[in-house]
Amino acid sequence: MQFAKDSFYVALSQRLSQLNPARTVSINGVTRAAIMVAENELITAALPIQDAFFVIWGAAQICDEFGGAPEPLVGIECTIWYGTSGATEDASDRGRCMTELDSELLRICSPPFTDKRDYTKAESTPLNSNVFWTTPEIAPVYPNSEAHDTRAMMKQNGPVFHVAKLRVFFYPEVA
Repeated sequence: MQFAKDSFYVALSQRLSQLNPARTVSINGVTRAAIMVAENELITAALPIQDAFFVIWGAAQICDEFGGAPEPLVGIECTIWYGTSGATEDASDRGRCMTELDSELLRICSPPFTDKRDYTKAESTPLNSNVFWTTPEIAPVYPNSEAHDTRAMMKQNGPVFHVAKLRVFFYPEVA
């Protein structure tokens, strides 16, 4: 399962680097594409870094139609969080910045597949199968129940967040 998760992350990271080389984060002095996997990052009390994508892996399950197959297809839930305060001091461009993030996410998720590779060594090796995924379903995240009220949302000067949900599929490695 880890090879599939790594392959998905590397594919999106490489695609983002090509699409928008300026969309980066600097963590512990290392600058990289602005995609982070929550389970691989240091735990901090700080809010998520804005203008970056956070991948959160959920539960994996064998797909119903493949339960009895010799090599069952596995699906794993994937949630991607991202947000922005905009690029201006008054946050008046948050909508434009969020639209740019939405667009980048949809573009780096297409095509919806990549080679599954082993990234545990300096030189990655192909595993002779693919990882593929559904189209992200994007929804806004409301910080509290008041935020459903447009007037309450307009009073907030903080960041706005979206969450995208998708499902990643792969065949497990054969031992």
